[in-house]
Amino acid sequence: MPSSFTQFLKKRFQNQLFDVVSNYVDENINHLDLHSFSVNNIDEYELEEIEIKQVYVDDRPEMSIAFDVLVDASIDVQEYDMLISQ
Repeated sequence: MPSSFTQFLKKRFQNQLFDVVSNYVDENINHLDLHSFSVNNIDEYELEEIEIKQVYVDDRPEMSIAFDVLVDASIDVQEYDMLISQ
């Protein structure tokens, strides 16, 4: 059994969290302000992995909770060089 709520989320919902983050990246790629020292113009990107860094839990009335999950996302970016023959 996981030793904490964070471990429980990692074990039980890692794939679903990855999908949510991947969809967020796809929908907001132009607003993420990504930078790379080796890629000037990002032509392609792919979410490589996520890591759950922290979970913030808030007790709510009637035996319920609300929580936020902080993730660290690794995004692979690529640039294509296009040679134009003249």
